[in-house]
Amino acid sequence: MTIWEAIILGLIQGLTEFLPVSSSGHLVFFQNVFKIYDGALSFDIAVHFATLLAVSAVLFEKIKALLKKPFTKLTFNIIISALPAVIIAFVFQSFLKSSFGGEYLGWGFLVSAVFLLIGDMVCKPTQKRLINSDLNSISTRQALIMGVFQGIAVFPGVSRSGSTISAGLVSGQNRASSTEFSFLMSIPIILGAVVFDIVDIGVVHSNIGIGALIAGFLSAGISGYISAKIMLKIIARHAFWGFSVYLVLMSLLSFFLI
Repeated sequence: MTIWEAIILGLIQGLTEFLPVSSSGHLVFFQNVFKIYDGALSFDIAVHFATLLAVSAVLFEKIKALLKKPFTKLTFNIIISALPAVIIAFVFQSFLKSSFGGEYLGWGFLVSAVFLLIGDMVCKPTQKRLINSDLNSISTRQALIMGVFQGIAVFPGVSRSGSTISAGLVSGQNRASSTEFSFLMSIPIILGAVVFDIVDIGVVHSNIGIGALIAGFLSAGISGYISAKIMLKIIARHAFWGFSVYLVLMSLLSFFLI
């Protein structure tokens, strides 16, 4: 992997992590296009950790408030929302590892497109008009529903943010609350995935080179921060149909190129 390839892949990770289009799916797709296989896991760990720092920085005030008062309904809902992903990742561990080769990527993108369309169709006009987030209004049932869809999104190509936001809309939340809670509930999942991957391979090692890893990390972190700031506003206010069309195109490209 060259430095320029690392920067491009870092940008892709940073921008797509907070768009409803699947960052893991895009990484798998472009790593296949660039024919980067050796050390790909180490690179994925680095850029995911960078976007974890990015979303933590964007939601710093919310996180600080949770740390000051950890025993709240919101904290409980975040924990509840993480459980389905942990269970699904554990049960399908072997299949997940093999799926990152890209064999099922086209289907994952297609599933994401359907989820987004369903979210748009069931979103009531009153939900669309509400642009202020009220995280305390989210029930444990709604958090669990979003958590189940976050679990489905452990498979490459299935968008975590798209699935969870759509699930929030289906369960009766408005776009603003669904989007902000989706970003918050991603923090323990991304952190858990990073730790699990590091433990799984023992140490972060690869033939990519430290320069490429640092370049990818910085690229993902900076673009992820900018993307998260912008997307919290855009996704909370606009329909998903454009992203659905894009995902169908990515699905077709995946079927033909991978």
